[in-house]
Amino acid sequence: MENIRYRLYRELRGIFHPSISRENISNYQIVLQNDLLPVGVFYPKKDIPLDHIIIYVTGENNNIGKELALQTNHLVFVLENNQNNFFNQCYDMMKYLYHNIGKYDISKDHITVMSDSTIDILDEILLRSKETQDFYFQKEIYSNSNSEIKMDKNQLFIPDLNSKYSLNMRSQVFEMINQFLA
Repeated sequence: MENIRYRLYRELRGIFHPSISRENISNYQIVLQNDLLPVGVFYPKKDIPLDHIIIYVTGENNNIGKELALQTNHLVFVLENNQNNFFNQCYDMMKYLYHNIGKYDISKDHITVMSDSTIDILDEILLRSKETQDFYFQKEIYSNSNSEIKMDKNQLFIPDLNSKYSLNMRSQVFEMINQFLA
């Protein structure tokens, strides 16, 4: 078990290590309890401090991670639903990030969770974490095709970024996300 924790730490350390060559995307496989969870990691720019992260849970293959990282200047982890036991893997990954992110000078308050069509999965994860008191995220962003832009306490609801909106509409959505994350 200790070996698995060490390998997980090493993988995560590689994501945050300042000497790593930061391209717009790196594909990682994070070891979680003997399973591998493919994680897309999108870097905002090469030389900005990585002090905020977004964990984006998606049910479909999309390219939003790169744009989200560039538009918000946040590091984006994309967890994509292409695995068996996806709920438990996402839960374990979020719990691990929440409890270990301080090693990389990121406050727990600077972790945002986001979901698109997998709103149900994210809601279940957050409900379970509240019941078990494993972790709590200060900010949640929900995106789906039926949403209008609205903010409610620690939640932001936005239109689905995968849809073909005009440049002006996408600009408004990212402006609202940045206000919410500030």
